Amino acid sequence: MFTLLKFDDHKTKKNVATKVRDLCGNNDKKEVFAKSGGIEEIVDIIKIRNIELEILAISALRHLSLCDSFKHKIVELGALKQCIRCIYWSTGDLQSQIAGLLSNLSLNSTNQITMVQKGLIPFIVTLSKRDDKDIQQ
Repeated sequence: MFTLLKFDDHKTKKNVATKVRDLCGNNDKKEVFAKSGGIEEIVDIIKIRNIELEILAISALRHLSLCDSFKHKIVELGALKQCIRCIYWSTGDLQSQIAGLLSNLSLNSTNQITMVQKGLIPFIVTLSKRDDKDIQQ
C-alpha cells in the first residue's frame, strides 16, 4: 500500500492516507499496522508537505497514540519534528489533530522530557492561544 505514495498522483496519495487513518482508528488492526512499519510510513506521509495528507497522517498518529505501547515509538520516529514544522502555518483541523496528538503523547513521562528538550513548549503555548474549542480540549 505504501508504494502507492511514490506515485506522482495526489488523489492516489490521499486515498492511501485516508485508508491509513482508518486502519489506525480500528482497534483490531492498529497493533499489526504499527508493528509492521506503519508509524514510519505515516511520518513519511507528513513529510510530503500537503495539508490534506498532513491532516490524515497526523490523525492516524493521533489514533495510534491512544495506545501506551506506541506513544514513545511515535516520538522516536520523528513525529514531533513534523508537528513543529506544521504548527505555525496550519489552521483549523490540522492544528486540532496536532494538539490531540501532543496531548496523547505527553501522557508518557519519557515523552514529556523529550518534548521539553526539543523545545516544544513554545509551540504548545502557541496552540493553547488559538480560539478554537477543539484545540482547547
